[in-house]
Amino acid sequence: MSYSYSGGVITQTGTETGNDQLAGLSGLTGVTSTTLGERTVYSIDSSTRIIFDGTCVIDPRYCELETNRLGGSGIVVNGTLDLGKELTYAFGTQYTSGRALNILGGSNVPWGSVFDVNGTLNWYGCEVETGSGIRVKNGGTIKIRDGVFISRLGDHTIQQGNTIIFETGSTSDIIGLKKTLTGSLTNDNTAINILGAFTTINLSGVVSTGPMTPDNRSTTLAPVPFAVVSNWQRLQARVATIFTNLTHFIDCASWDTSSPVAINRRTAYGTVTRHGQAEFYRNCNGKILFNGSGLQGVKLYWKDIDNGNRGVTAATEWGQTYNNYREYTTTTDVNGDFTSQVLEAAVYNTDVNAGANLAPAIDDRTESGHKITFKGYKYGYSLFDIQFQGNRIVAAEATQPVIADANITESNKATVDAYTEIDTPVKFYDRSASHLEDNLGTYLDFIVTRSGNQIDAGSYNVTIDATASSAFDITGNLITIKASTFIGDITTTGTITLQNGGTFVGTFTDTAGTTTVTQLTLTGLKANSEVRIYEAGTTTEIDGVENSGTTFATTTSASSVDIVVHALGYEYQRLNAVDTSQNLTLPISQRLDRNYSNP
Repeated sequence: MSYSYSGGVITQTGTETGNDQLAGLSGLTGVTSTTLGERTVYSIDSSTRIIFDGTCVIDPRYCELETNRLGGSGIVVNGTLDLGKELTYAFGTQYTSGRALNILGGSNVPWGSVFDVNGTLNWYGCEVETGSGIRVKNGGTIKIRDGVFISRLGDHTIQQGNTIIFETGSTSDIIGLKKTLTGSLTNDNTAINILGAFTTINLSGVVSTGPMTPDNRSTTLAPVPFAVVSNWQRLQARVATIFTNLTHFIDCASWDTSSPVAINRRTAYGTVTRHGQAEFYRNCNGKILFNGSGLQGVKLYWKDIDNGNRGVTAATEWGQTYNNYREYTTTTDVNGDFTSQVLEAAVYNTDVNAGANLAPAIDDRTESGHKITFKGYKYGYSLFDIQFQGNRIVAAEATQPVIADANITESNKATVDAYTEIDTPVKFYDRSASHLEDNLGTYLDFIVTRSGNQIDAGSYNVTIDATASSAFDITGNLITIKASTFIGDITTTGTITLQNGGTFVGTFTDTAGTTTVTQLTLTGLKANSEVRIYEAGTTTEIDGVENSGTTFATTTSASSVDIVVHALGYEYQRLNAVDTSQNLTLPISQRLDRNYSNP
């Protein structure tokens, strides 16, 4: 480990150790130092540069580096430079505070830099105060955890904040960065300036006076996505000025303003005109509870909203389309948790000849108040809504309890799906509830409801078909159930149709009115009896049989009937005005005819 001076350049090599790892600068040409307590500030004059070829930690509790460099590369990192330290305790991780680096001079333009990173820069919690940008060059990487970036005027009077500049071939890992202004600098239009052809840049937890500026000036067209930005909070007007890239903003605030981003285009780089484009996403993280515990296997669905600003983007190079609805589905895990990332807004030009710094209308895809409401359902439980708040600086979180569905009779969905006939109201309801889970999104409410022995089919037409190809089917507005005889009540504002020998026992109400069909069962018959059922007081036959078994059953919509039973060797028997307004099982007692002779 060593620091050496030669021809206006200080070079650091090897691995520095100890609390004050800048101590080797003491006594070198171009360096002055000031010590207060156990902390020393090392100031490098305007004609001297410093290059870190080895490994060094600037811990602001013990030391600080200053440079008065005006323009050019005043600080160069070829090895590894840590600004601050990551401190691990039993209760978690903390980062050192205080100022680690102070660039007193600065560049002659706010988008320039005197601090170049060719190697690795790790920035943990501390402050960097600067009149210049930080340029991460090809092969360089920057990692930031809760860094504080204080920007002031450099060697110029341009009211524009200094930036972190990413070039082609650089990488980043930024979680937590606060950008502020100091001194006479009052305006800030860039915090992160991206000049390279990145596949992905990840930025998270940025609170800034300035926006980000994705601007691919290379001849390479970056693939989608170009940049991913999470939890970005813009303290002044715009979140970003986007020149040539598709940028994904995740859980970022302030897109619902008159000008959340400026959309630009460039024609001077590469072989095609490249347009800026922005997408704002929201992570919706939810938990579904039943009796206080997470419920696995709950289906969730949301379809976005067309608020009138959808169109065809001019940025066809990104392959994105916005004029159609987007639908989102997910399922809870073993802990009842789910997450879904939804597009809550997009900003894009629809005119391919649009000029620079335009602020097109926002394609807001959320509900009123920027709400995102998922519909949720699992067979056997209540249908519910779980709502998330968009346009905030954090991911949306929500918890929703559910209750058991008291109308479900068969708890095993697989058993219900295996039904070969739907011949009762409980089977009808259970099978339709299973169909709802399987097709949530197509249906957002219960298909039918049940109250006791009655099915309410809403406005659906219902067909009871004895030879249907499947036990349950919905095609358009028609529900077809397979049943030889459906026993129960159905009401609908549509029509009820019996088909291919299907019969109905119960009360059904449709557009034709209300009809009650009851079942009449005669038991105790002598075999080969003749049975005839007539409308009461008439000779109009409803049903009958020439040679019965010991039981005879029929259905009727008449409220009363006459019954005739006759068998050889037994007395003729007639029962008049038998009440059939409800299902009736009637035992028949036939007496021998003593006068009967069968020669």
